Amino acid sequence: MSTAEGAILEVDQKLAFAKALPEEIQKLAWSRAGLLPTTTDDAVLRANAARLMEHTTTVVREARLAWVDAAVRDDAVKANIALLPPADFLARAQVECMPESVRADWSRVLKGDDSADLVALRAQLFHNMWSLDAAVEKYEKGLSFGEKYAKKEPGRDAVQSFLSLFDLEQRQAFGLPAKKTSMWRDACSAAYTLAWHIFKSHAQTGILWSSGLGEAWTRLRGTGPAGLSAHTAA
Repeated sequence: MSTAEGAILEVDQKLAFAKALPEEIQKLAWSRAGLLPTTTDDAVLRANAARLMEHTTTVVREARLAWVDAAVRDDAVKANIALLPPADFLARAQVECMPESVRADWSRVLKGDDSADLVALRAQLFHNMWSLDAAVEKYEKGLSFGEKYAKKEPGRDAVQSFLSLFDLEQRQAFGLPAKKTSMWRDACSAAYTLAWHIFKSHAQTGILWSSGLGEAWTRLRGTGPAGLSAHTAA
């Protein structure tokens, strides 16, 4: 009986998690789980609670990504931690510090134009830096860091912890220091941008990104990423 009651509580918790999202985001999760966006029947929702939970957490991650994308594109938010323009970010890359196996490809990407094949190659090179799980975990840490220190200066330990998301080879290749420096804003922005590119490279493969999500989330931006933090943490 205790096991049965525990299972029921778990289902209720999963449904509560999914139902707490804004309506438009909720509909996306319902559709991905194979349900009609208008499904409200409790028995149907309970029977699909596990799948709803799985797709809801993915949509929450996408929503955080889309929110930052909308903020950068639409508001050009200027804060302590900001995404760097692609040209400025890539200009700092040190090809000689990259693994020999990808050095030639990175050299092509950095010296070439923005043709479709080079953009695709660049995305693949970023994609190969971290696994999908690592990209989700580390980008969200970067996003949380950016939110927390948008208007105040982080301490030395906070900056060092953030920069340690990247291994030594990655820091050298993209000009990232190992600890806080007098140029900490620039260093953190570069690290934030690198995490963004790696995460978005996974998104561009279709694993995480939904073409309609950016537009939907732009209309719902009042909640902001901070409003989703509890869902993501859960």
